[in-house]
Amino acid sequence: MEKIEQCVQDVMVIATAFGGHDAAEAKRRIEILFADADEQAGGHFVVAQRLRDRLGLALNDCHRPAAKQFLDQLITWLDREHVRRA
Repeated sequence: MEKIEQCVQDVMVIATAFGGHDAAEAKRRIEILFADADEQAGGHFVVAQRLRDRLGLALNDCHRPAAKQFLDQLITWLDREHVRRA
C-alpha cells in the first residue's frame, strides 16, 4: 500500500477512534511520512500536497461531525505549515 494512503488510513482511525481529540498523534503520524519523504526525495512538499488532497477526499466521505471537524483542522494545519510555506 502506498505510504500516503496508509497515512490517511491511520489519520482516519485517529479521527474516528478518539473523536477528533488527538491532533498531536495525527500530526506525529504525518511527520513520520514527511521525514521519510525528506530522506527519499529531499523534501516533502509534493507529499504534503497529495496528503492534503487525500484527506480532503476523506473529509468529503466522512459522516461523523467530530471527525469532519478534526480533518478540517488537520487540513488547515497542513496548508499553513507544509503546503503554503514552500
